[in-house]
Amino acid sequence: MKLFGKNLKKDFIVIAEIGINHEGNFNYAKKLLNLASKTGADAVKFQCYSPERYVSSSEVERYKRIKKFSLSKKQFKQLSILAKKKNIGFFATPFTEDYVPFLSKISKVFKIASGDFNFKPLIKACVKTKKPIILSTGLATIKEIQSTLKWIKEYGGKEYLKKIVLLQCVTAYPTPIEQANVLSMTYLKKKFKTLVGYSNHVMGSEACLAAVSLGASVIEVHFTDNKKNRKFHDHALSFEPDELKEFIKNAKKIKLSLGQFSKKRQSSELPLLKLGRKGIVAGKNLKAGQILKKQDLMFARPATYFSNLDIKKIIGKKIKLNLKKGQILKRSYIRN
Repeated sequence: MKLFGKNLKKDFIVIAEIGINHEGNFNYAKKLLNLASKTGADAVKFQCYSPERYVSSSEVERYKRIKKFSLSKKQFKQLSILAKKKNIGFFATPFTEDYVPFLSKISKVFKIASGDFNFKPLIKACVKTKKPIILSTGLATIKEIQSTLKWIKEYGGKEYLKKIVLLQCVTAYPTPIEQANVLSMTYLKKKFKTLVGYSNHVMGSEACLAAVSLGASVIEVHFTDNKKNRKFHDHALSFEPDELKEFIKNAKKIKLSLGQFSKKRQSSELPLLKLGRKGIVAGKNLKAGQILKKQDLMFARPATYFSNLDIKKIIGKKIKLNLKKGQILKRSYIRN
């Protein structure tokens, strides 16, 4: 599957999750998008919703904050245009199913949050768009993952699973690093035969780098301009611009270091092939015409002419000239 210009079977993408770190300030949202575009991230992601469908009005304080942090559809449209100008991908997590038709017009992919992993109306609405879906699996059990993938096959057909990315995620803010359980990512890949990635809630980049080394196709990290002394908890576990740049730089190096699932000599090591292997040398002072015996020879680097494995081919041969102990045995020194 290709996403934001990259083949996810061979490469990985980094998502800067702005989410609602803009706290309802549209100009701040634009500022964060602009900063993210300079880090090397492949895409920015926001969160959108209808407040009354997201949080019950009975949850008075929470509802008040959610409403305050929301942006309008017009503002999201403007953000998508800005992202295009800044040459960075744009998409969003719809927390309410009514936002899916709108997002399908400005986004190439949907993200479903961990809390909505079993929210059937939202999943059905996203599948109907035929766009790729990134699914966070925080809080989800294996049985729930099986159920959700079953719905996706039911609504979109078996082939739709090729458009699915399952993200290992732990829904804790922040997540203790010893509970990140990044190996779950490779488990999910083997069990469900989908693309996989990692959504980070750990403080720092270590878990994300581990995920890259294990073959993540998608890395999602929260993003802010300043995480110090902020009330909203997402800021504290977010990456600041310089931190995200550093992570992306290191992640690319790790990806390069992985190479292929095979074992073969690399071009950089070929010059040391003979130099680093043991060859055959005179084990004592030898005289011309002498018939070589095993005790006349020993092994030392380099293997310029004979490998140590050629010893049986040499025993019984006659030497043409005098050799001092330790001197390399050349092919031209031996009578055939």
